[in-house]
Amino acid sequence: MMTLTGSPAVTAGARAQLQLSETLWAIEAMPVSYPQIVIAGTKSKMYEGRLADEATRQFLAAGMLAMEEMIRLQNVSRLPFTWA
Repeated sequence: MMTLTGSPAVTAGARAQLQLSETLWAIEAMPVSYPQIVIAGTKSKMYEGRLADEATRQFLAAGMLAMEEMIRLQNVSRLPFTWA
């Protein structure tokens, strides 16, 4: 699992991230090995309802790739054989 919060405020949902992380830990969710995604100042990073800030988009994309890799590795570890 990977968490993402965004807010027009400077804190950008950091407290919500903490509470969410505690809850996900309690249910033994598997976190992605990637920093929490906390987007501050969303009002200035959005255009016509879409995320327009390129640096933020790249950071999100890298997080999604990390999650995809984690899922791929989990699926490979469940195979009844190993790759040569």
